[in-house]
Amino acid sequence: MDMFSFTRFCLRVLADLNEIIRRMKRNVILTIAIVFKMPIQIKYINGGIGVEFIASGVVTGVDIIAANKEIYREENLLIQRYQIVDRTQCTEYEVSTKEIRIIAEQDIAAATINPNIIIAFISKTDLQYGISRMYQAYVGDSGFLTGLFRDRKSAEEWIKNQLKKSNNGTKPELGLVSD
Repeated sequence: MDMFSFTRFCLRVLADLNEIIRRMKRNVILTIAIVFKMPIQIKYINGGIGVEFIASGVVTGVDIIAANKEIYREENLLIQRYQIVDRTQCTEYEVSTKEIRIIAEQDIAAATINPNIIIAFISKTDLQYGISRMYQAYVGDSGFLTGLFRDRKSAEEWIKNQLKKSNNGTKPELGLVSD
């Protein structure tokens, strides 16, 4: 192997290593965000039929994307019927337009597997409410049934009514957190 070929080979190896390190760094950052910075508590309720997100403190788009990856694992996704996204304990909500689009794409992909999920977003600030509206615009008709609310009681009542409708008018066989 001449010097020119050896140099090209080394540059390709370095480029490959750089790409591996870049991917690892992204995964490490995501893992650190999940393990050490837990602004979103995920609770599976009613045997996993319901999922409750309790967001508190400073919440970022990375946090939401990581939480979605958790709840949309196949074993969780197939049995879900509803989600309650409660942001009333958030002190800051730092989610970019690009991250909203990614979150919407996650939900659209999940809806192709289980289109029957109902999501209630509870927002105490106009910013959270507006970001939820942007999310709804990105999802359009290709995602889940979503509702925006200012308080928990209204959100839970809406979910109960939607579940009742989806059970052909019969009382839903599952309860919510406050039941």
